[in-house]
Amino acid sequence: KTIFKQNFKLHRCIIENFYIEDADFIKNADFYKSHFKNGIDDNNKILFKAINFHELALFGEAIFDKYLQFKYVTFRGYTHFRATTFNEGLDLEYANIEKEMNFFGITNLDSKQSEEKTSQETYRIVKYQLEKVGNIIDSNKYAALELSKKRISSCKDCNSFYSLLDCIVISSHKLSSDYSRNWIWTLFWIIFVSILTNYFLSKEINNLNSIFQFMSILNNFEQFKTIYTNEINYFILLFNKISLGYLYYQFLTSIRKNTRK
Repeated sequence: KTIFKQNFKLHRCIIENFYIEDADFIKNADFYKSHFKNGIDDNNKILFKAINFHELALFGEAIFDKYLQFKYVTFRGYTHFRATTFNEGLDLEYANIEKEMNFFGITNLDSKQSEEKTSQETYRIVKYQLEKVGNIIDSNKYAALELSKKRISSCKDCNSFYSLLDCIVISSHKLSSDYSRNWIWTLFWIIFVSILTNYFLSKEINNLNSIFQFMSILNNFEQFKTIYTNEINYFILLFNKISLGYLYYQFLTSIRKNTRK
């Protein structure tokens, strides 16, 4: 139940155990380059609970060794996490964010430990805040992490038909292009589909002309005749057209995500 009426500064400090609840920062709150090592509760999370930041909240270059949670926290002013390190993840699910947050240069939020604890909603918030300031490349990274969390939750609960569909679609997205981040991986799958198509039709895998031919989605139906029956194999035709259509879309999306303004 503390009210800080003037600017609050905690610069370059090492905090062994941290917990704050039910406080108001009327002016700027500045935790620049401070190192938060542990929390106090049983889960050892570093907790900001029921806090109001009325103006700037600055966490630039701070280090949080444990899981950081902002629970029932309102950020009324601009918030800066520039070059902040999150060693065990971040939780913004219960935060009320009224203005922009700066996440430029943050580290370890995509590490294995952080990914296990950080929620899909938190990754969505980080992605959205990076998009707002035009940082498209970094926002794509957190969009992929958001989709990864969505895939885990959908595939974990496949009891419903829609969850199963979500699991299949998002898993295909990951397998084909790593959530539209890896165009080289998509190109590999395009070549693989072409080789597979050529093998099913002619039982050959070393005919380069045919392989390049089946990399195109503009082939006419006559080119899908098998060497045995001389009839069009519509199953292989559909497999080729649908797979290549999807993969070319992923290929273009992957390139666009890393080059668009």
